[in-house]
Amino acid sequence: MILLLGDSFADRMGRQGAWCDILSDILDEDIENYGLGSSSLSYSYNLFLKHYEPGKYSKVIFIATDKYRQFYYQIEPVMQTLSFNVDRDRSKQMNHIETLNSYHDKIFEGQELINVMYTNTYDWTEKAIRDSLKYRVKEPLLILDVIEQLVNVQKMDYDNLHIKGPLGLDSETDRRPNHLSMKQSYQLAEYVAKYFTENFDIHKIFNNPKEYFTMSKSKQEAGLI
Repeated sequence: MILLLGDSFADRMGRQGAWCDILSDILDEDIENYGLGSSSLSYSYNLFLKHYEPGKYSKVIFIATDKYRQFYYQIEPVMQTLSFNVDRDRSKQMNHIETLNSYHDKIFEGQELINVMYTNTYDWTEKAIRDSLKYRVKEPLLILDVIEQLVNVQKMDYDNLHIKGPLGLDSETDRRPNHLSMKQSYQLAEYVAKYFTENFDIHKIFNNPKEYFTMSKSKQEAGLI
């Protein structure tokens, strides 16, 4: 059993051909997936602490999202998720929230003040989480960075097809799992499998993704509207 945690690059999001499902087939192992779109680094790490035990999983994959993304999560009385980036003028991403109210504004203000009170709080938080994962996990561990690595693959089709505007769910169809084309999703799964089985240096593929991933020739092939 493989443990997978992260944001929308881990979350199946109800789409076909997610790379984690392809990886499951390649390695012939089930994947326990706790990915959740728009969630924060702290949210994923908290789930790691909740579910990980030495010897329980054969491998651990942690998708490290944007360190500046903050996540408000409420189950009762109704599920609400509110994601925003503290360094981008309160760029709000809302799920299950129809309108923002004064309570949400207080959340924004409080999170923004954290970095004012202690500079680079989010940098140190990210480093602490990465160090903790490397210390706690006794099985093979893979940490992939969203901003520095996976977004480079995500942007390939946008750039190649001259699609401007923000990257996100509004541009995508159910044939674009985890913000990647179907081909790219399969390729990522193969590289992850090789990382675990052949000691493949997976981190090098993100420095120049055009050498390792197929660029889509059309919006339909890319899974973009």
